[in-house]
Amino acid sequence: MAGHAPHGTRAFRVALDDDRHADARRLGHAQRALETASKQRWLDKHTPSGDRDARALAEWVGAAQAELGGRVFRIPNEALGPLRARIEALDRRASRLGVAPIRLADTGQQDPDGHAFVVLQGAAPVLAGWTLAAIVDHRGDGVSVRSVGEPGDRLDPQAFATGRCEHCELRRRRTTTFVVVHADSGEVRQVGSACLRDFLGGHNPERACQQAEYLALARTELRDAEAPPSPQEAPLEAFAAHAARVVRAHGFISREQAQDARCRSSADLALRSLLDTPDAPDRGDHALAAGALRWARALPTLKNELSEFEQDAVAVVHAGSVSTRRERGLLCALISAYRRRRARSRHVFEPGERVHTVVLVERVTRGPSARYGTVHRYELIDGHVNRLVWWQTQGRPLHAGEVVALTGKIERHTRFGTGAVTVLSHCTTETLAGPEAVQVAGT
Repeated sequence: MAGHAPHGTRAFRVALDDDRHADARRLGHAQRALETASKQRWLDKHTPSGDRDARALAEWVGAAQAELGGRVFRIPNEALGPLRARIEALDRRASRLGVAPIRLADTGQQDPDGHAFVVLQGAAPVLAGWTLAAIVDHRGDGVSVRSVGEPGDRLDPQAFATGRCEHCELRRRRTTTFVVVHADSGEVRQVGSACLRDFLGGHNPERACQQAEYLALARTELRDAEAPPSPQEAPLEAFAAHAARVVRAHGFISREQAQDARCRSSADLALRSLLDTPDAPDRGDHALAAGALRWARALPTLKNELSEFEQDAVAVVHAGSVSTRRERGLLCALISAYRRRRARSRHVFEPGERVHTVVLVERVTRGPSARYGTVHRYELIDGHVNRLVWWQTQGRPLHAGEVVALTGKIERHTRFGTGAVTVLSHCTTETLAGPEAVQVAGT
């Protein structure tokens, strides 16, 4: 299964030849390059050994981690507080069992996107020259390989799916096995939990297993919180649906608010939702996202003058994807603004007044009428997301997504639920923009 190192591995090796000083940012990049190289090769069941560039990179990563005290993780600044509390809770549980401490250290370094580089300090347990690298859970339909240290990060999960024990070689059903790596030779073995003591020459593995369990939990916490590489390009409509999901669940949290509250911003939550649970948005999320995108695309026709925020939002929604922190934040803010303004819709004009206005057709429903045959009910919004409704009894039907100049009479003011709605009658319309101008994919 031997292969060639990717170009990124060689580039890192050349760069590291010039500077051996451990730097958190460079170490974080080197860790990712090494993991990528390992996943592309999966050399048998061993750590990379057949490639000079990969070996050099692995040696530098090991030395840099030793200098900094552990593995580097890139974490959103606002997630540091909650994350530190969870790691401290794990450390307290570990200390009660008398195992080695687990610490989260802030290096003080940040990337241009405001993510902090932190170090998880806690060594994988070593017994009789063997490092406990990973815990393999065979319960359920699949197999879960939880890494305890760097050797575990570079293992092929499929190589341990059968649950065999390479010590006793007995074939039986196992719920847990351990992957150990020899500290000197790099040899890898999969050992059943019942055989671990015998394999280690009689050393009691209980404390080492407990230490490994807590380290695996800490690494899982950090990997879950770790910021995805930036820029992270995402399709516009897909990200908007997850942004709507986050806004509906938590309200809008700007990056500044998140930093003050030591929590995650809406943009980061939405991106994490998209990456981890792509099918999570429900019909309500998709409807909110589609409504906000249609409104933003119609804004240049709905209003003569746009605010700076509205101009930025229009630019974002006319792109096919979002790829920067700013774009993701703008899209979340747009959805929040549309949702808030729609909920706070105001009555417009006065009953009996004859008016001329520009509106977006949000929804069209048809119903039978004994007098008119068919009546079209139009749910409309203006540029400020004030809601209007009109029952059309004759004339050319309108379509959802049209932007029209409307002349009509204010029939009355009413409320649909908690929202203020202005009822129109005796209207004439002129189409200013067709549905295709504001169309949202999938709607």
